[in-house]
Amino acid sequence: MTDIENDTSKQSVTREIEYVRAMGAVDHTLRASANLGVYEFILLLLEKGEPGLPLYATLDRVKSRYSTRSGMIKRIAELRKQGLLIERKGRKQSEVLLQPSQELVDQLLPILGIKSNVDRVNYATVTLCNIPDESDEMKISTFLSADAKPGRQSAHQA
Repeated sequence: MTDIENDTSKQSVTREIEYVRAMGAVDHTLRASANLGVYEFILLLLEKGEPGLPLYATLDRVKSRYSTRSGMIKRIAELRKQGLLIERKGRKQSEVLLQPSQELVDQLLPILGIKSNVDRVNYATVTLCNIPDESDEMKISTFLSADAKPGRQSAHQA
């Protein structure tokens, strides 16, 4: 095995190590990332935001092959019981929408900042707030602010 001589590659490996350690250091993120297919599912939910996504349609969008569909459904059911995924009613009576709990969002977003941005994006303003509507339910509202220096791009932006 050869040493990584490229400074950018070393930084990428270091960020990946930090990311893996951070995911395993916090109980909620450890549970959410234990099955990488389900972790991709959670990231798809997080990407969508309000009001959540239908369970089976979102499972169809998961592309990683770390688990079978039935294995992911079982793991998602466990995360729902643990309160890490919030269930909401969809437009149809039989439709179930899921979204990550506020506790999971609060723990996950700073960790994602470790992996995605060399300049360390600040995700400190993720909040759970009450937005009035017909159902008067609590909704997750995510406000992301970046402290990245102008002119620099993250690996995802490049």
